Amino acid sequence: MVSNLLNDFIIYIKLYFKIALRFLLILFRKDKHLKELYFDSDNEVIFENSLLIINYRFKNAIYYKINNKITLENKIKIFNVKNIDSEIPFIVYGWFQKKHYVIEVSPNKSLNNESFKTQLSNLNISLTVADIPKLVNNQINITTKNVHIETSKVFIPNKKVQIKTNSFTQNDFI
Repeated sequence: MVSNLLNDFIIYIKLYFKIALRFLLILFRKDKHLKELYFDSDNEVIFENSLLIINYRFKNAIYYKINNKITLENKIKIFNVKNIDSEIPFIVYGWFQKKHYVIEVSPNKSLNNESFKTQLSNLNISLTVADIPKLVNNQINITTKNVHIETSKVFIPNKKVQIKTNSFTQNDFI
């Protein structure tokens, strides 16, 4: 429990450190105005199971708030239409300015995926003996070459190890 709180706190500190760093980087630029390079949201969602893709890029943006979540990513966001409301607030924060967008999502169509049964009436099917396929047993012959494995013989000569020691007395050792 304490480790989870500590981990969340570290992530929180890292996020706000990156935001402060971006703020300071924009401080030393000549042009500090927030500019939309492109913003494209395909909000004409056809089905309930579709994905909403938001493609965006802003110049001098410090951070983004999408669906009340702060992010630093600045390219593409993908949402599942099932998991979002009918409107997504999208706010871009720049150097003492912000731009607010509202993306409306309304699925137009839905798929009926209930199981069903079909009934066939007035259908005459008759099988004759000629229509039934016959299985024929063919002889399958498998031939192989004689497999011969040659192994080489390895001889390791044993050498006798002799250790020569000098006899020491106690006085020689000291």
